[in-house]
Amino acid sequence: AAVATQNLRSVDMAQQRAQEAQARREESELLYNLSAQLTAANTLDDVLRIVTSPASEAGARSGILALFSSDDIDEPTLVEVISGWSTQKRYLLAPDTQWLVKENPHLQFLLRYPRSPLYVHDVHDEIQVPSAAAREFFAQHHTKSLVCLPLNIGRRRLGIILLEWDTQRTFSSTE
Repeated sequence: AAVATQNLRSVDMAQQRAQEAQARREESELLYNLSAQLTAANTLDDVLRIVTSPASEAGARSGILALFSSDDIDEPTLVEVISGWSTQKRYLLAPDTQWLVKENPHLQFLLRYPRSPLYVHDVHDEIQVPSAAAREFFAQHHTKSLVCLPLNIGRRRLGIILLEWDTQRTFSSTE
């Protein structure tokens, strides 16, 4: 019985390693394909569509690329939309749309983690989004889940890619 149990564990471990190897191969293939597409991109709209295509395929409602204007200590003061896409016209933001960070609690929330992606599966959850004003903004825009990806070069904050869903979404560790 002990030998059979040990053999079952060995088989389970081998299957788990095979699944992990397959997941790594699929991720490598996706990155290779995205890289090839980025090389051929002609505009920032193309770049945004390419890098957000996995999110779009996963049901994201919209994506934007926004760049920052910063103060003397490199803190973002103004956010400007450079490119965007949306599955619903009413959520499409025009390029050149600008927001002052200090006047927009939703931006203050999105920019609070300058070095790591922000995954929010429920923007109406007080623990995930402590700011009532930010929750209200997301409610008005019918956003239920979001991902905010910071764009940095070294310590310099350049901008963000923001992806929004109009349904609650639980993000996996591979996303």
